[in-house]
Amino acid sequence: MLAGFVFAAANLLAQDAQVVADNLAYSREFYAEVHFQAIAAQPNSFAYDRYPDNGAERIRCNVGAFAHQHPGQPWLKSDDWGHTGLPVGKETAQMLEGWIKLVNAPFDLKPDNVKLAKNYEADGRAHWIFTAAPQDPKGAPTQFHFQKRVYDPNDNVLLHEFSASLQLQGGKVLPGGASDSVKLSFAYLVSIGDGTELSEAAWEDMQKPKAGASASPAAELRIGLGPKDAQGYIKRGDTRGQYGDLAGAVADYLRALKLDPNSVPASKLVSAYHDSGIVRFELGAFDAAVADLNHAIELNPKDQDLFNDRGVAKWNTGDIEGAIADYSQAIAINPKTAARAYRNRALLKGSKGDKDGAIGDYNQAIELEPKNASAYNKRGELKRAKGDLDGAIADFTSAIGFDPKLAIAYKNRGDAKQAKGDTAGAKEDFKHADDSESGIAEEAPPTPAPTVPLPPPEKAKVYGFQDLMLHGRELAGKVVQVEVIPKAEHKTDLHDGRYCITLTDPRRVFGFVYCTKEGLQKMGFEDGSATKNQLIYLFMRKDKLSGTVFYTAVGTRFELGSDGNAIYSW
Repeated sequence: MLAGFVFAAANLLAQDAQVVADNLAYSREFYAEVHFQAIAAQPNSFAYDRYPDNGAERIRCNVGAFAHQHPGQPWLKSDDWGHTGLPVGKETAQMLEGWIKLVNAPFDLKPDNVKLAKNYEADGRAHWIFTAAPQDPKGAPTQFHFQKRVYDPNDNVLLHEFSASLQLQGGKVLPGGASDSVKLSFAYLVSIGDGTELSEAAWEDMQKPKAGASASPAAELRIGLGPKDAQGYIKRGDTRGQYGDLAGAVADYLRALKLDPNSVPASKLVSAYHDSGIVRFELGAFDAAVADLNHAIELNPKDQDLFNDRGVAKWNTGDIEGAIADYSQAIAINPKTAARAYRNRALLKGSKGDKDGAIGDYNQAIELEPKNASAYNKRGELKRAKGDLDGAIADFTSAIGFDPKLAIAYKNRGDAKQAKGDTAGAKEDFKHADDSESGIAEEAPPTPAPTVPLPPPEKAKVYGFQDLMLHGRELAGKVVQVEVIPKAEHKTDLHDGRYCITLTDPRRVFGFVYCTKEGLQKMGFEDGSATKNQLIYLFMRKDKLSGTVFYTAVGTRFELGSDGNAIYSW
């Protein structure tokens, strides 16, 4: 009987050791993808920050702040993340590097005698504390403290606190004695654009179920092993993608492919890379977006949308020639569906002074989309710059015919008429421009209409972005009403007639919303004139391959047409 008990106890220890090892690996990978923070209480008090992708590192302690822009660069005593500062001495540099090694050490430990000491819930979080006997008999026990929100469905959990007896010798971290106590806590920040970062708690609160929603089942409150087979990684990747961790989803799909090259359909991986690239673009991480789209194009080099989107991302990095090359490739794939690529390439050719090339591209775009008012207006501007005032006036007139509220076209036509000496005609056009509700800013072409009519909005409920994140898949294909505060934190021009803006609801939860320029103007986000909360209608569009749900603003007003179809307007 005793032998059986010992055998069972050994099995439990082995299982606990594997659980700890798997979740330490998960924590290491997760923290590598975010703005990672560590606070040391012992042996020295300091705070450490690290940005992903070989980014900046900073350490703050009682003698000041130290930083460098990339690991391996000289440390500076600096208050601006290493942009400026004075180089530190050799001893200080060694001290800083040693502290970083202590911070990283817990994630590389593989204790074989670890056991679960305590498991509990407190303040909406589930906690697991594992302990292991010290290697040095005089040292303190090693303690790993894992935590997650009780509603988090992921079986893998992040390490949040660690204590042990460790020492630095010869640049290496080794087991220590009673006087070598190390105590660390870990957290992270998430960038949401414009240099703004959310704390870990604020980011997690976006997933918190609304009051009155059903509680998470007890089965989710567990800490589990990391996936061991391809299907396990695919399942975890799907979960991570559903909860917004698209980079983590891509990483898990790649792991699955290493275990089984046939486990992940190419279309699924392409969609994951594409979605990840779009999200990174929306956050202003343009180089990272280009990298994701590179991978997607390697897998599917015949996808026109991928080249279009990568062209926009390259444009925002300043790689104009690269963007033009991508638009050219998008056109080559299928010239009959390349209106967007022609328009974008025309804009860049015009910015480079190639007016004839730009006009040629607008000619092609207008042939494909003969009612695109913006394309006529842009072509008219180029003709006016070349001295073709009659051709310019004709284009501005066409633009106004297709969009009578396009104030910039009135202003442009007025300028052209004035240049021809038609003072009365110019004065009339300028008046139209001044009277236009949309101001003189150019009206962007509308977002392409869905392939099916939009349904009436969900009745009797105003949603928050937290609801949409938690229940987005259930709401896919529907129109919902959301209340937002009068401020757009971040606006990114997608150069296809749409903008991606970061809007916030009254609970201070944000969401990425696609919107036309008309929508920006009418809501007061174009010029900052919005002064009060407002209700907007969002169409919940679901990506067919990845299942990711995107929010598209369709208006602030709703009515039923005579045919019973829903009509949304600003």
